[in-house]
Amino acid sequence: MIFVLVGFEASLHQSLIRRLRRAKPNLVFDGIGSRLNENGGASLSEFDDWLHKYLAGSASRKAMPVCFILESSSGFCKEVKANYTLAFQVCCVDVGVSISNPNAREKAVFQVVLNDVEEAYRIQKKVLSPELHQANNTPAPLPFQNFSCKKTNRQVNVVKEAVWRNDQGEISRAIKGLRRVCPKNVESGGAFFRSGKGLRFKTPGKYEHGERRPEFGPDLGHSATCWFRAHYRFGAKIRSAFHYDCEPEKVTGRGNMKSLSFVGCHEQEMTCSKPTHANIYPNEFVR
Repeated sequence: MIFVLVGFEASLHQSLIRRLRRAKPNLVFDGIGSRLNENGGASLSEFDDWLHKYLAGSASRKAMPVCFILESSSGFCKEVKANYTLAFQVCCVDVGVSISNPNAREKAVFQVVLNDVEEAYRIQKKVLSPELHQANNTPAPLPFQNFSCKKTNRQVNVVKEAVWRNDQGEISRAIKGLRRVCPKNVESGGAFFRSGKGLRFKTPGKYEHGERRPEFGPDLGHSATCWFRAHYRFGAKIRSAFHYDCEPEKVTGRGNMKSLSFVGCHEQEMTCSKPTHANIYPNEFVR
């Protein structure tokens, strides 16, 4: 699992990375967090580009869950919460340690961060990754903007807030609540989730079908956010070809799907290329 430290003082950040690597050699802690700080650090767009290259540039890193450890007093809290909490596991850490001695303060902050890292790792291993591994049975990887269900969207925000607080019990209850407000339906034609617009989002079932997922790289006309949201949900990995076949409810007949409009992965209006159904990916890409 990869941990990205964000918003810490530059000098403190480097010492935390060294200490965490020694304490948890089975986990990955990288120095990329120091590139996003309030003292001459990178902008969010520059950080996006760096993070995309870092994760996509290695098959082993791309396969790992990802968690941000965010210092709560950082001026980037709002931006991180708005941009990353759907794709990544984001843990907000309060390190308000009032100790004047620098060495003693460094040790105290390290212990606070280590405790949160250990808890975040347990949450990812026991709750979030197992949930996404059941992608056919859970609404967690749905493209929520196109799914367009107010109750579901409200509960997704509950899940994101629970992940932000790094509380395993709260996260488990929030995910159960998500399954409750957005239940899986099963009929002879297969399993599906019913959207707020009377559409069926059919899960791919035991065997994934269709074309492989587009790469969504920034060099292919997409943003780094497209890539993040295609590959991760709450920090857990999304399977490579996973997408939904979106079609009208049978009771309304099989209308021509080309007449419907959707919201694309860049907030643009999109239509599907097939008259029978649309392929919609977790990052809202439609074809």
